[in-house]
Amino acid sequence: MKKFILILMLTVGAASSAQAETMAPFKKYNPDGMKYEFARSYIASLAYLNSVDQRWKKTDSIKKKSSQEKFIAWNIERLIYDNMDIRVAKNYMTKYFQDKNLLMRKVVDTYVYTCDQLVDVNRQERDVWESAKLLLDREELNGSVEKKFLADQERIAGRRKEAMQGVVAASVLMTKVILSEDTKEKDTKKRLAISGEQREKLIDKLDSYAKDNMDWSLKPGQTFVEAAEASVREVLEDSFYLSADE
Repeated sequence: MKKFILILMLTVGAASSAQAETMAPFKKYNPDGMKYEFARSYIASLAYLNSVDQRWKKTDSIKKKSSQEKFIAWNIERLIYDNMDIRVAKNYMTKYFQDKNLLMRKVVDTYVYTCDQLVDVNRQERDVWESAKLLLDREELNGSVEKKFLADQERIAGRRKEAMQGVVAASVLMTKVILSEDTKEKDTKKRLAISGEQREKLIDKLDSYAKDNMDWSLKPGQTFVEAAEASVREVLEDSFYLSADE
C-alpha cells in the first residue's frame, strides 16, 4: 500500500507538470456541468465498497469463534454479498460513460474496470472455498490439500490488492473532476465547481457510512477503501479548496 501511494502521488504530480508545460486548458478536458451529481453518485457508490470492506474486516473475529465448517460457509456467503454490492457500486457510475467531460469518463473507466476485476476475483475465491467445503464434507481436507488452498488464497489476495488500487486512483481523479473548469496550476487556492451547500451534503453522505474514518489523504496502514474515502474527504473538508459561491 505504501509503495502504491508513492507511485500514485508521482503519477498525479507528473500529470500536473505536463499540463502546466503544455498549457492545455483545464476546461477542455474537465468542463463544468453535472459535477455535483457526479460526486454524489460516486460517494453513494463508494458506500457499497465500504460495506465490502466492513465484511472483510470481520474475517479474523469470525474465524476465531467459528468451526472450520462454519467459517467456510461464512466466506462463501460473504463473497456472494460482496459481488452484489460491487455490482450496485458499478451501476451508480455507468450512466456517466458518455458524458462530454473526458476526465469524468476516465474516472468511470477506472472505477468500472476495477469493479469488474473485483467481481471476477471474488468468483475465483468462492470457487476455492466451495472446493474446500466439498473436501471437508468428504473428509478429504488433508495437509497437502490445505497447502494448495493457502497458495490459491495468496494468489487471489494478490489479484484483489492489484484491483483495489484502482479504487484509490479513481477517487483521486474524482477530486480533480470537481475542481472548477477555470482552475489554474499556479492558483494559491483551488476553487470547486460545487456550492458550499452542495459540499456539506456530500460530506454528510460520506459521514453516513465513513464517520469512523476521519483521516485526510493517503496514509500507510489504510485499507484501499479507507484511502479512497480519505482522498475524497480531504478535498471536501479542506478550506484550501474554495466553494463555487465563495
